Amino acid sequence: MKYFSLTLIFSTLLLLQTMAQTDTLHLPEPIATDRPDQTEAAAIVPAGYVQMEFGFGHVEHKPGRTLILPNALLKYGVNEFFELRFITSYASTRIDGQPDADGFLPLTLGFKTKFTEEHGIWPKISLLGHFVLPGIVGNDVAIKNLAPDFRFAFAHTLSKSFSLGYNLGVFWDGSNPEPVFIYSLAPGYSVGKFGFYVEGYGFIPQGSDREVRFLMDGGMTYLVNNNLQLDLSYGHNVTDNFMESYTALGVSYRFRVKRQ
Repeated sequence: MKYFSLTLIFSTLLLLQTMAQTDTLHLPEPIATDRPDQTEAAAIVPAGYVQMEFGFGHVEHKPGRTLILPNALLKYGVNEFFELRFITSYASTRIDGQPDADGFLPLTLGFKTKFTEEHGIWPKISLLGHFVLPGIVGNDVAIKNLAPDFRFAFAHTLSKSFSLGYNLGVFWDGSNPEPVFIYSLAPGYSVGKFGFYVEGYGFIPQGSDREVRFLMDGGMTYLVNNNLQLDLSYGHNVTDNFMESYTALGVSYRFRVKRQ
């Protein structure tokens, strides 16, 4: 089933584009995306809208590199409190002294549900859950066990230009039964159609034999219109571990699904 993911992506996009109509009136609020930072947004895709977020990345390792071509996140707003999510990526990895590895990463299905809106010092809060599906892609990247992750996403509006997002959560990688705790903090600044952010995030595995990681990144977004956003980001390890740095470009687009 080497081409299962690619076929599914293009079939889904063709179906949605056939059903879709461009939102010429634009929504009151601009598109809110989960990229380019690692902090998941607390915002939910509006009901009846499909949102596509694509990222193309270059990751530098100590012995080699990985190209992400692309990472794809598709979201559908079921209602004002709930969205469905579908994630897949194609990766091409080159590591010195090892066979090349090319293929789709395991498929991920998920959801995001909103708990509260922002009110005063109380943040907007949402819960995200994802499940990596074993046994669908090739053996080179397949996992043996279901790999869930859960995180709470928080968002504060500090002023007209400044915002703050942060996440707390846990995930399993599908090969180790012990969980890994995750955290992130991303202050942002916007001016006109441009947005800028810096971010710190990390992973704290349960068990003393697994490595704690802390990374920092930063980037910018450009809002072409309320439904289309471009982005650029760069990240680097602070701790000494496998991945050293990454650079990524992305595009996100939102459209309304035609209703009968």
